[in-house]
Amino acid sequence: MNYLKQEIGEFDHGGMILLDVDTPRFVITNLVMISTLLSELDGKGLFISVDRPHQYMVHLMNMHDVDTSRITFIDAISQFSADRRQANVDVGYFKGPFNIDALPDMLGGEGGGDLARIDLSEYGFILIDNPATLLTYNPYPSVERFLMRISSDMAEAKRIMVPFLVDSGRSPLLFETIKYLSTQVVDVNEHLCPQRVHCREGEILQ
Repeated sequence: MNYLKQEIGEFDHGGMILLDVDTPRFVITNLVMISTLLSELDGKGLFISVDRPHQYMVHLMNMHDVDTSRITFIDAISQFSADRRQANVDVGYFKGPFNIDALPDMLGGEGGGDLARIDLSEYGFILIDNPATLLTYNPYPSVERFLMRISSDMAEAKRIMVPFLVDSGRSPLLFETIKYLSTQVVDVNEHLCPQRVHCREGEILQ
């Protein structure tokens, strides 16, 4: 958390921030990022699940005493999962991870289906659990339109921070696209494991 605070600096300036993170460390980095943002920003956070059902993240947040009452979850993957546990959180369901470029309109418009309208002025940050997963369900132009729209909406809303966690080694084109749209790039790997080539999966240097 201290490292992220030092690297990012003024959290309330908003905008898109790209974090270069090795895939095995996405979950722990998401958890630390949420904790950091909640401690630094007023208002709530929006967590969009496209990789794992929201219950998974809720479970981890509860284990580590992270305040889930300040998080609204948008779940786009639960219908493809066997996980049917109920979590006592504010959650809306998007109609699957397909056509992801339609999500910004549904959030800022009248909602739709199981997804209520979201008033972005109430939120300090938006976090997507694994943007690279979107490429499994959408053609690249759709994902690019989604990212462009998020960038445009955040510029208009100001003060909303949107961190994107991407593994530059596994998703180089996505990394470069988000890098072009971002105000800042943070190499989390350099902090977690300075000698990355010698690090085993899951190893984090203390």
